[in-house]
Amino acid sequence: MSISVRLLRQDVRQEIVNRLLRGDYPMGTRINETRLAADLGVSRTPLREALFGLAREGLLEERPNRGFWLSPLTVQEVSETYPMISALEQLALRLSDVERLKDVASSLAKHAADIGETEDPVVAQAIDDEWHARLLNACPNQRLQRQIEELKTVVHRYEHAYLSEPQAVTESARQHLCIAEALAAGDIDRACRELDENWTTGMHKLIARVESGSSSQT
Repeated sequence: MSISVRLLRQDVRQEIVNRLLRGDYPMGTRINETRLAADLGVSRTPLREALFGLAREGLLEERPNRGFWLSPLTVQEVSETYPMISALEQLALRLSDVERLKDVASSLAKHAADIGETEDPVVAQAIDDEWHARLLNACPNQRLQRQIEELKTVVHRYEHAYLSEPQAVTESARQHLCIAEALAAGDIDRACRELDENWTTGMHKLIARVESGSSSQT
């Protein structure tokens, strides 16, 4: 396989992911492959390869003879995925050099404040992504980082829903600041506890939101 073909597939996948995370497609929407291929200026082959890959990751749902659909938000997906990300990020922290984490703590504190100041959930999510990327940057285990990134692709659309609530943004910013303060003090155990609280809080709020949405539709 040529490099250009691999890059095309990666680019197509990333653009689809960007559109999904921006909310271009409401939950339960069928992906119009012909229109999307035309929008991206690509043939159906790389497009379908990207869609199949996203279906394997759980971001899309493949329905036999009916194409690809944006998977609905589910309590099971939240309750299974969030604890996994929390555990893996804590492992990444424990594998990281403590001095490097101390050095990045001030930057993390600033980004935490930035999260709390925005009212745009898209912007808040982008800052949150950057915050966690900086947090994990000191981890030398690249395979672990890739695994975390794959799991976060699944939960991104949940994060958008979570950060659309002002109170959730304020709480998330507070928790991020607590993690930064713990790292500045070199207290990795405390940082891991605060990190777990961050993911656990988001999980419980999202489960309540998904259950509320499900009950309102019945």
